[in-house]
Amino acid sequence: SDQELNAKIETNLGIVNTILGNTDESVIHYELAMMIYKQIGDLRRVAEVYLNIGLNFLDTLDIKSSLAALDKGIEISIEKRYLGVLTLLYHAKSQALIANKDIQSAKEFADKALSLSHNLDDKQTIAEIYKIRGIIAKEMHDIKTSEIYLTISLRINTSLRNSLNIAEVSIELASLYKDQGKHEQSKYYYSQ
Repeated sequence: SDQELNAKIETNLGIVNTILGNTDESVIHYELAMMIYKQIGDLRRVAEVYLNIGLNFLDTLDIKSSLAALDKGIEISIEKRYLGVLTLLYHAKSQALIANKDIQSAKEFADKALSLSHNLDDKQTIAEIYKIRGIIAKEMHDIKTSEIYLTISLRINTSLRNSLNIAEVSIELASLYKDQGKHEQSKYYYSQ
């Protein structure tokens, strides 16, 4: 329908403005998209737009607004059982909670996301959540656990041939080893 097409255009304009760093403009487009999705009864898309808004605010470190948007998306996704979207929302919320230095809650949401990802056999999200769990373990000064989670994430991403995620996890491992004074291992992972 025309309304659905308009909503998708507004969503894409929101994404483009997010990429360009135009936070206020992107939120305007997301809210227009959400209004249309609500009118046509597409609550799955509403939950996805809340995810986009939450990630947008996370990028600008407006953690309070990020968490508020993510919680709205989580509420819809739980009520309607949109498990794929719920997994992404839990994952995003764990990242927002890390940024908010609420490490214990971040761990809980990462675990929820991991459980759902395993149930859905979503290997890409599983790898990403293991990376987040590695970061959480590092924040909790549990270096061995951090190393294990990051290594698992790296292995999964390598098997999926996901170059960008391989690089991100390698940087996390390099940083972990650098903090421990293990310079040779750090250099190895920085070179990946």
